[in-house]
Amino acid sequence: MVPRARCGGTRVRRRALGGLAAVATSSLRGRVAVDPAHPGPSSVPRHPADAPLLRAAPAHRARACDRPHRECARRARRLPRGTRSRSPLDRRDGAASDAPRPSRRPDHARPRAVSRPMAELPHCSIVVPTYDRPAALRSCLESLAGLEYARERYEVIVVDDGGRSTLDPVVDLLRPRMNLELVTQARSGPAAARNAGVARAQGELVAFTDDDCRPRPDWLRRLADRFVASPTQATGGRTVNALPQNPYSTAAQLVIDVGYRQNNEGPTGRRWFTTNNLAVPVDGLREIGGFDPAFRTAEDRDFCSRWVERGFPMSYEPRAVVEHAHDLSLAGFVRLHFAYGRGAFRYHRAQRRRRRPVPIEPSFYVALAQAPIAHDRGTRRLGLEALLVLWHLSNSAGFVWGWARSLGKSRPAGRP
Repeated sequence: MVPRARCGGTRVRRRALGGLAAVATSSLRGRVAVDPAHPGPSSVPRHPADAPLLRAAPAHRARACDRPHRECARRARRLPRGTRSRSPLDRRDGAASDAPRPSRRPDHARPRAVSRPMAELPHCSIVVPTYDRPAALRSCLESLAGLEYARERYEVIVVDDGGRSTLDPVVDLLRPRMNLELVTQARSGPAAARNAGVARAQGELVAFTDDDCRPRPDWLRRLADRFVASPTQATGGRTVNALPQNPYSTAAQLVIDVGYRQNNEGPTGRRWFTTNNLAVPVDGLREIGGFDPAFRTAEDRDFCSRWVERGFPMSYEPRAVVEHAHDLSLAGFVRLHFAYGRGAFRYHRAQRRRRRPVPIEPSFYVALAQAPIAHDRGTRRLGLEALLVLWHLSNSAGFVWGWARSLGKSRPAGRP
């Protein structure tokens, strides 16, 4: 026998299906009808995900309904015919409902799931250049084996750039978990190694990362979703420091973060993405000739500039995340940014030859000087500030070194 109660003079028939579902039966008769597709708790829910949520209401909540509930009747009057009513008790119990449950998180804080079915996503080729880091490469390949992407729809091409360490044991260990190919070449630099990987690529979209990086499980799917939306578009993702306790790695990542904010966030025509987190349509990649092997560093800046100059679009997908485990020492930090300075000179020279000189932007250095303040406090912040000064000195020294060498090469033979 279904209990009845009076709610402000109106008889309300109640039944327990995960809580209170109020239906007026006197003055509201004819306005609201119980959905015949839901005759009781034993019925099959409309969505299979709702199945474990259906349960009867506790007795103490059923007794609570004997008190007048004017709000229940008032809401029921506004429901269209054939709609199930749902009370706050239902929501607290987690009962199934025809309407989607509102989220308590604001829209800007809610991560948007990639909703495209796998059949709509492209076949992808992931190119990983490597040089004498088998342990780091294994960690990278472990991450790539765990991607949330159908195994038959992506391949991984590892390019050994003339390293002394054999990579066969690492590749043989991971090959059963994904489509994995090893390419070897003489030492030619990362740009040439990426081109060698592109030459073997079978996918519509080529994604690049490095051997000391660990892409997150949804990384490739995020990049592929952007490709489906715009098939001529290259997309760069976000790189985060995987070694926050290493001050040299932290300082190096701060420089990248400031560069990304200057180039990729907001309505700017400039784009720059590092090649450890970049996806490019294979047709456009081959059309512009791939990466310039003359660049041992800064090949990413040169590639992005040529891509945009050719009229191809670029976009930033910050949810496509790669964790960069660049384990640096003091000496390694100085060597790395000295080499980056030499690459920066080569890039500036190439841009001048294309009649697109690179402007000097004081705002970058102002933002870089402020970055440690927002990042850390106390002595660690002072240490980061000192390392950023060292970065500037190392980078500038490399730039001047490249300029001096270019003068020596351009001087005619026999001239003092």
